[in-house]
Amino acid sequence: MSSPAIGIGAFILIGLWSSSFILCLLSLRTRHSIGPIVFIFTILITIILLAIPRSSTDTPKLDNKIVDPLFVWRLAILSLLILSTIIGLSALFSSHVMSRKTVPQLKSWVL
Repeated sequence: MSSPAIGIGAFILIGLWSSSFILCLLSLRTRHSIGPIVFIFTILITIILLAIPRSSTDTPKLDNKIVDPLFVWRLAILSLLILSTIIGLSALFSSHVMSRKTVPQLKSWVL
């Protein structure tokens, strides 16, 4: 079912994050706040799956070193994405916390 280059964990993470995204979008339309709970659960499952070591394969060790010439650029893009995510989440949180919440006045009140 999975290709040799991509393991089953990648498919689990893709399904988990896509279902989490859909549930977060659905919780925006309803009055339930299940979105943050699902998001935290998804982060925890992702951390657990990343912490599990991969199975060892008995491959002969070669003396040749494989050097990735795009390693620095990939780190630069990753740091840019992490920085933009932190800025976006802090802006979203600050706009949510700083928004003014007013109670509408009652025009007519009858006992």
